[in-house]
Amino acid sequence: MNRSLAPQALPSLQKQLVSLGVDAFLVTDPVNIRYLTGIPADASWLFVTAKGVFYLTDFRYAEDVGRVLKTARVVQTRVSLFDTLFDLAVDNRARAIGIEPRHMTVATLMRLRSLAGRDVRFVPKQGVVEALRVVKTPQEIALIRKCININLKGFKRIGKIVRPGITERRVLEELERFVRDEDASLSFPPIIASGPNSAFPHAQVTDRKFRSGDPVLVDFGVEIQGYKSDLTRMFFLGKMARSFQENLSFIRQAQKEAYKVIKPGVRAKDADGAARGFLDKNG
Repeated sequence: MNRSLAPQALPSLQKQLVSLGVDAFLVTDPVNIRYLTGIPADASWLFVTAKGVFYLTDFRYAEDVGRVLKTARVVQTRVSLFDTLFDLAVDNRARAIGIEPRHMTVATLMRLRSLAGRDVRFVPKQGVVEALRVVKTPQEIALIRKCININLKGFKRIGKIVRPGITERRVLEELERFVRDEDASLSFPPIIASGPNSAFPHAQVTDRKFRSGDPVLVDFGVEIQGYKSDLTRMFFLGKMARSFQENLSFIRQAQKEAYKVIKPGVRAKDADGAARGFLDKNG
């Protein structure tokens, strides 16, 4: 059964409505909807009031979602999401509706306002659901760890097949097969870049063949139930050139400088600055 791994998130959002100064909250970001309900959202909205939660979707998804979603009432749209939303707003006496400004287009907001007239106000409320997502439950952490463990196993698999003569694309095919066999999916298009291609931060996978002496950059992530990992590793085919060894020693020490700074309450930019400061001092 699909369910949120943060079951207290929806009740917490409902309790915040008064302090937010709204009668209801409209969640339009698919990632936030999935976090709150456990259901992947496609062409769907979540309408949250103090007394009820409504999952708005069309005929393609309504029956399927209705079978598994227990924390919200599934409302099938008849004409559009907009008309269904206003029907719910009237039924729930919602005259001030909070919205996610980062996840709503100008066109959508303009249409909402034109349809609502003076009856309903739409109030931008930035980062409301994201603030709930910041603190992870033990179940969420366990799933993230599972993704990371599969990620690490994937690097071991790649280490066994990366050799001169095979192509970047062949490694990608092996990686895709491995992740599928682990009942997971890739969280973004992987980067597998060899030789000069490894200098590009977001290199495209090509048919270039690995050569002896190549640095090989591999960057990929794993996704399970919407939770993801993202790790990068470098391989080196053959004897590592002295310039690479020197750079590696600087990077390792820069990491240690960052570790010295990291503790609760410290800004990420301060840790980043410690690492960059060490590299700057060493040219």
